[in-house]
Amino acid sequence: MGLTPYIFILIFLILYCAMNFYVFLRMSALLSLKRNLIFYLAFLCGTFSYLFAAILESRFPGLFSRLIYIAAALWMGILFILFSLVIVYEILHLFIKFPPGKAGIVLLWISGVLTLYSLINASIVHVKTIRIKSDKVQAPLNFVQISDLHFGSIRTSSFLSKIMQKINALNPDAVFITGDLVDGPYHYKEEDFAPLRELNMPVFLVTGNHERYAGLDTVMRFLKKTPVQLLQNAVTSVKGVEIIGIDDADRKRQVEEILPTLKRNAAQFSILLYHRPVPGILKMAQKNGIDLVLCGHVHAGQIVPFNFIVSPFYRPVRGFHEYQGSFLNVLMGTGTWGPPMRLGSRSEIARIIIEKNPENSALLAPQANIK
Repeated sequence: MGLTPYIFILIFLILYCAMNFYVFLRMSALLSLKRNLIFYLAFLCGTFSYLFAAILESRFPGLFSRLIYIAAALWMGILFILFSLVIVYEILHLFIKFPPGKAGIVLLWISGVLTLYSLINASIVHVKTIRIKSDKVQAPLNFVQISDLHFGSIRTSSFLSKIMQKINALNPDAVFITGDLVDGPYHYKEEDFAPLRELNMPVFLVTGNHERYAGLDTVMRFLKKTPVQLLQNAVTSVKGVEIIGIDDADRKRQVEEILPTLKRNAAQFSILLYHRPVPGILKMAQKNGIDLVLCGHVHAGQIVPFNFIVSPFYRPVRGFHEYQGSFLNVLMGTGTWGPPMRLGSRSEIARIIIEKNPENSALLAPQANIK
């Protein structure tokens, strides 16, 4: 598992503990609740619920542990929303004095409405259509990108089947999975991956950090009977398009170091699959003659205000971008990590249509249409 995941868990627990304590402290003050033994027990349960549930689910899989895990994940999402609302209340309270009791009740009502909305919002998977013109292709090509399904305890095989049906309806020439197909050390079974067999076109996967957490050998054993092909620092070709897959790594210079070592065909339209949209990846791709980069990982923050928190580390956190003839698409994620909730982001699939550029014309500006 390595050192970095443990550091991540430690940092997560410290921040999660601070958020829980702040929300419990302020909401108890607003609602005039006593800070007794029950208060501190509730605070401790809230702080350690997700870590405990994740360990329980990985060690003792079953309906009970899965329900505990879902409840803990839901609390995480509710906490994030409450934390943001309390911060907004604190700012407004500097200028407008609200009655504490009524303010606390209003915050609970708003958090309930936003929780319900975010649950519904996360369950709807949108298809984003991107059209690119290039003189490196001779006929229109239709590709699909999915990313960050986090298939496991919450997003089960029924969710995976729903996504496969959407992909088949788009009838793509190939499918690209830019990491985090699986969620973590969940007790997967071979039949859980059966929906992937519904795809009858080439499917390429690059590793995300969660493939490493789950154990890549385990994941690949279950993918053997599916059309999914893992690209590990490798180059392949489909429909005359060069596909480059680079393994996920915590090192910021992973792509910069691996890409020059790969044997490539400069005449082909090239697509780079890498899990993380590290800062400068589009300029680096343009420098190396990459036409299109596909990333995921960031979920666009998934629940506001985390889009602002992740933006210093990954840029951009979402959307379709262009730099001197090279393109980048950062998918907001097809599934969700942790809470099955989205606020300020949405679950999506990207349909990427690459068409021949008209002769004797400059590269046309990219167009991204949301359907």
